[in-house]
Amino acid sequence: MDKKLKTIKNFIKTYDLIMSKDKIIVGLSGGADSVALLIILDMLYKSSEVKLYPIYVHHQLRDDADLDISFCKELCNRLSLELKVVYVDVKGEVNRSKKSVEEVARDLRYNAFNNYSLEVKANKIAVAHHMDDQAETIIHRIIRGSGTLGLSGMKPLNKMIIRPLLAVSKKDLYEILETKEQNFMEDYTNALNDYTRNKIRNQLIPLLKDEYNENIIVAINRLGQILRDEDDYMEQESAKIFKLAMICETSTKIIFDINVLLDVHKAMLNRVLRYGIKRLKGDLKNIEFAHIQRIINLIMKQSGKEVPIVKNYIAKKEYSQLIIMNNSESNKTSQKYSILLDRMPIKGYIQNANIAFSAKVYSRDEYNDLLKYKNSFKKTQNVYTKWFDYDKIETNLVLRTRNTSDRIQINRNGDTKTLKKYFSDEKISSSIREEIPLLAKGSELLWIVGHRVSTKYNVDKDTKCVLEVNLIKEDECGKN
Repeated sequence: MDKKLKTIKNFIKTYDLIMSKDKIIVGLSGGADSVALLIILDMLYKSSEVKLYPIYVHHQLRDDADLDISFCKELCNRLSLELKVVYVDVKGEVNRSKKSVEEVARDLRYNAFNNYSLEVKANKIAVAHHMDDQAETIIHRIIRGSGTLGLSGMKPLNKMIIRPLLAVSKKDLYEILETKEQNFMEDYTNALNDYTRNKIRNQLIPLLKDEYNENIIVAINRLGQILRDEDDYMEQESAKIFKLAMICETSTKIIFDINVLLDVHKAMLNRVLRYGIKRLKGDLKNIEFAHIQRIINLIMKQSGKEVPIVKNYIAKKEYSQLIIMNNSESNKTSQKYSILLDRMPIKGYIQNANIAFSAKVYSRDEYNDLLKYKNSFKKTQNVYTKWFDYDKIETNLVLRTRNTSDRIQINRNGDTKTLKKYFSDEKISSSIREEIPLLAKGSELLWIVGHRVSTKYNVDKDTKCVLEVNLIKEDECGKN
């Protein structure tokens, strides 16, 4: 086997890029890189159970692109492969989105790849990036001021995307094509210096080779590999610290313990915050160093301050908590509820709060029996059970969200405190106050669930009937 092909095959094996019975979408433009990719994959896996699905995405930017399609169809026919052709409107999307032509073309191209993978039930998407592309990417990110995460470059395997050619150079691919007497189509736009990437490829890298290091491509790829290895380790560590610092995580917000974050080295703190944002947002698109620095500065400020991150996302400090949340969700009025406990026993589910509840009245003897076996019904996380003197409850109770007039008795002397004052004294984040269930009789609170029970309704020696109330909170936050 040719040495270059062996290098590619070993690279694929090292990173588990292609496995038996994989179905692989192969991006094919007709240019040297993508033609080499298809030819190489066909040679390596022709007799295997791996299936290849080439696709050409027509950006409708070049008048001569139809010639590329004819060439790609002829190539695929020779390899006994069927070519999928997809047309996308790059110019129209640029006008709608105000993004660059490069960015839009890439997004639409990968959308086409993903859609085709769904159509044929493929599990991999192969693209033709090689060592020269990796060097261009890293240099581009240096120019833009990326951190080490960006400078690690493109990963060989990123979700469904595989890059089997990252172990070889563009020169190597030309030599493979020449050996196989395989021609390809030249894209004249690659020679134009209208885009930053083209300037890096056509001007900067040749200068670096001639004036500084003729092996600059290899050197930059080695840098990327070192940083990728370090990034893998740091990512594992940031996940561990995230779990330690995270108080609450839902689909719309993450709450951190600031005291834990303050003990984290700044280099790791950057990663922990990025890790949290990625879990919340789904990606790190448009998240830059300045956004993370803004959040770190917020941690040092007084409670109640907030800063924008990117569209729809904000960071907010409340007491000793840092809250990163979806701002579009936080601006919505919390859904209030009020459930009348008008019969005993009663069971129910509060849909918009994800709370299952039940209430039951026991005789004193039954209650005493429960206490004897209390170890057998220990509360688990997110399960809350309280008992009250039912003799003192003269009207129906309500399970609800808060009202402005709510008060709770805080001692046996009958002293009370407003719910607002209680929340403030206990430094309970305002972002979750509306979510805390309350067991109430009018404006009198018997139970601030997960926090405080009124002393007025404690079970004592004179209690004859005992009310048991159970709540199960079914999200990740529990009482938080």
